[in-house]
Amino acid sequence: MKKVFALVLFCVFFASCDDGDLTVDTIDFSTVNAASCENLIYKVSSNEALIIQLPTLQAAIINDPTLESAPRIFEINGTTTRVIYRSYDGTISGSSFCASVPPANPVVQEEWTASSGTIEISTFAVKTANANLEGGEKITGYRHQIIFRNITFDKPDGSQLYEVFNFGNYNTTTPNLSFTFTAPADRCDSGRLYNWTSTESIILDNFDNSLLANEVTPLDQPRTALLGTESNILTFSVFGGGLSSSYFCANPQPVTPEPIQVWSGAPGTPNVSGVIEVHTTTTSGGFIHEIHLRNATLRSGNSEFILADDFLFGTIITNN
Repeated sequence: MKKVFALVLFCVFFASCDDGDLTVDTIDFSTVNAASCENLIYKVSSNEALIIQLPTLQAAIINDPTLESAPRIFEINGTTTRVIYRSYDGTISGSSFCASVPPANPVVQEEWTASSGTIEISTFAVKTANANLEGGEKITGYRHQIIFRNITFDKPDGSQLYEVFNFGNYNTTTPNLSFTFTAPADRCDSGRLYNWTSTESIILDNFDNSLLANEVTPLDQPRTALLGTESNILTFSVFGGGLSSSYFCANPQPVTPEPIQVWSGAPGTPNVSGVIEVHTTTTSGGFIHEIHLRNATLRSGNSEFILADDFLFGTIITNN
């Protein structure tokens, strides 16, 4: 039987056998991508499968980075949280154990069941440059690194302990954030500035109205301020649809539509990040205030990304 546990030294295999005569089996899933269905994460290679069963996939696979010293940990209990290796008498696919009625063939020839140990999941954001916003980033998905620690498998010929076994990565994707706002923005009497589409909104709450003074700013000398947590509070939200202008100035704010994602602007640092710039020019009967966000960072949980070197929030027109 061909079995190789990837990235585990042979000396660990031999040192951890309960029975000195136990054959050291090897399992190799190192080149196989992980997939999922319902509460299972699994790898399939020809006639072999390595399966993780969790109480719920949503509790374990969360699209938010874990802190370096705080991975999500799940104790293997043999009931709701399990790790199983199987070999079959023929080639298999995910449908062999994900179907509501499992197929009769291929047949399981051998099964190892983990009786103890932990499943450790560390999550990392996958970022790329945003081609639509110069200097900006976007999170395209999350990499969930799964490691078994001190895992004991009960095998047909005895038990086997592995102090560290790298299951590998399970990858998830995330919806693309478009930031396709038009130039005209709007404001509420409460001091809120906003721009929106039917599915996205960007808001500056408790905005410093002195930035909208009815005076032309000299060339390359905009009025500036910093994003903050008490004033100039930046929020970007994603909705499933149904957003309209009446949502933003209503008091209290409507509970529907409910945002799917909410990102907050990180507080700014002078001349470095999170800087608001307002360029003011004249128009017939008033002034046009062009509002830019320089090197703003958006955060949600432990996730964060740079919006852009220079992002046009929108324009506000005021009268003389």
